[in-house]
Amino acid sequence: MGKFLVVYFDDILIYSHSREQNLDQLRQVCTVLRKEELYANPKKCVFLTTQIHFLGFVSSNEVSVDPEKVRAIEE
Repeated sequence: MGKFLVVYFDDILIYSHSREQNLDQLRQVCTVLRKEELYANPKKCVFLTTQIHFLGFVSSNEVSVDPEKVRAIEE
């Protein structure tokens, strides 16, 4: 954790610089989950995306506050 992975309760975020790197890291995470007999819900999984909303932030090339959260506070 902290190298390419963030875990918060039941959310796992894998971040990478390339598709190949992401697939390798995903393989590593799935191996550990399988070894520990933990399972992911396929309906909640998103793979190889360039932008993600996570814990009130938006992550793409950089992490920024989710504009919807800012709008809610302003209103």
